[in-house]
Amino acid sequence: MRLTGACVLLMFSLAAWPAAAQSPADQLDGLDWGDASFLAMRAIPGTVYEGRPDSLLDWIDAWWDAGGPEEPMTRILILGAIWDGQFDHQLYGYEIVDLLLWFTDPQRLSGDSPRLSGDLATATADPDPYRAAVQEFDAFTRAFADQLLPHQPVGTEQEFFCLYYSGRTREAWRRLDSEAMKGTTLRGYRDRREDALKRQSGLVFAGITGGFWSPFGKYAFAGDHALVGLQYGMQGKHWLVRLVVESRLGRTDRPYLADQDGIRGASDRFNALLLGFELGRALYQSGRWQVNVFGGLGMDAVKPFGEEEVMLQALHLSAGAGWRLDLGSRRQWFTSVDYRREWIGSRNEQGTEIYGDAWSVRLGVGANFGQENRDKLRRLAR
Repeated sequence: MRLTGACVLLMFSLAAWPAAAQSPADQLDGLDWGDASFLAMRAIPGTVYEGRPDSLLDWIDAWWDAGGPEEPMTRILILGAIWDGQFDHQLYGYEIVDLLLWFTDPQRLSGDSPRLSGDLATATADPDPYRAAVQEFDAFTRAFADQLLPHQPVGTEQEFFCLYYSGRTREAWRRLDSEAMKGTTLRGYRDRREDALKRQSGLVFAGITGGFWSPFGKYAFAGDHALVGLQYGMQGKHWLVRLVVESRLGRTDRPYLADQDGIRGASDRFNALLLGFELGRALYQSGRWQVNVFGGLGMDAVKPFGEEEVMLQALHLSAGAGWRLDLGSRRQWFTSVDYRREWIGSRNEQGTEIYGDAWSVRLGVGANFGQENRDKLRRLAR
């Protein structure tokens, strides 16, 4: 099948590259993968325009031998096989799902391009000729897939790939869920990969916090204090768990009597440390932001004396609500706000009761790790 109309004109312009008597293998022999990929992406559209599937296969083989990037090579291999009536599911393996996802990843075109050598570096007026070649090759394969699409039986893997590579990715994933494609090799690969991504979709995060802590009731004499801390945890789609370390430094509003481990004396020091865990669940989430509730369990300790190694320890319970916003192009950063109601258990029974109730507001910023799997799941959505 030959391509026609505006698509032909587009591919003719893309194929405008000097002809060579050498075979593709000879032309790419000894080149690094960047130079080889540049030449292959410039030459391949011409083989399609001229209706030469044998030459297309020669270029794909030579490109593969030169170590080019797997995604565009697999893309043109599949489209070329469909064009030549030689499509077979053995053309790809389980990795096809990740290659399809990489095709739609906005980061695919944002990395540094390989530096071309010799005359190739000045082959176009574009300051980044390799990136320009990639963009032209993408436009060519979109047009190629779009021209092939009307000729494919509905509910086949060939139709799926033509839909997907023509840019209709959501429609392609929905078509893969159809009854007609149940039991296909591609459907099996997609289901296995999706299950694996769901199991691996927990997000690891780490951050720093700062805020305000205020006791009340019989504990009010401890006074208001700034808090600073660290968080480290995991977040799933609907849940979170985190380790919390927080410090509250300063002085109490009035002195208190400390009596612990045989040491007794008055102090107004309030060097407090909290070490605990918090477990939460999302109440509502939309896009990049989430509202959650959580409960905490930990150990709260106050060091009343500077020289003596005495710690007044107590059980710490908390309950609260928070808001979280993911930031960055890949949601690799986050900011959060939490409100907590706190209960500090009994301690220092022989001295002043330095326990009771408090509330706090906590602001946080940090980094997310493992966002890639979540991004892939979002792009698999249909």
